[in-house]
Amino acid sequence: MSNSPVMNQIVVSRVYSNGLLEFVKQVNTNGRGTNVTTPDSLQSQGSIRVFGRHLFVVNPGSGTLSLFSIEESDGTEIQLVSVESTNGDFPMSVIVNDMYACVLNGGVINGFRCFSYKSNKLIAILSFDRSLTSFVTQTDPPIIFNSLSQIGFSADNLAILILAKGDIAGNIGFLLTYPIDRHGALALNPLETTTQDTLFPFAMLLVGHNSLFIVGVILLRLVS
Repeated sequence: MSNSPVMNQIVVSRVYSNGLLEFVKQVNTNGRGTNVTTPDSLQSQGSIRVFGRHLFVVNPGSGTLSLFSIEESDGTEIQLVSVESTNGDFPMSVIVNDMYACVLNGGVINGFRCFSYKSNKLIAILSFDRSLTSFVTQTDPPIIFNSLSQIGFSADNLAILILAKGDIAGNIGFLLTYPIDRHGALALNPLETTTQDTLFPFAMLLVGHNSLFIVGVILLRLVS
């Protein structure tokens, strides 16, 4: 995505069998990116996701999530079908499974919102709205210290995972886990786990069915 503050766009390219890319076009998301020019202005992972014939992209500058349909016979043909509020400031990470698309807001009003999307329309699941302001205090746009990094699902899709960074004062990063019960209800309060010596965990990846690989900056201690 372009992350332009005037109009965020999806940059579409064709990939050939020899690995070469060919630019095809840019498609408006009907939302805005950020006006931050520093490297890694979102400070997150997963700002754009493809799941099946659907493409999801965050619009940090307008607090929205855009949904595109992807043409089955030509993956470069995408069509905007829905744009909805993420119920917060600075959406910067999205995760998708067969049932939900959940987006993480990282600004002053931070937290997450989930949507159903099977009807080619984003429909907010209000019972899944959760604020994270008791865990993270931020600005718009957010600064790197104590910022949110990524939203994900557990391997069995029975929990929503939130990864957050620490700071240079020695506060360690942490992982929040919101279980989903057998009736499909999301827990009101999460389980909190520190990332041990990792100050700035900025990415996570499921490994198999019971492991989570977390990437970040390690705290070095001098022992005398």
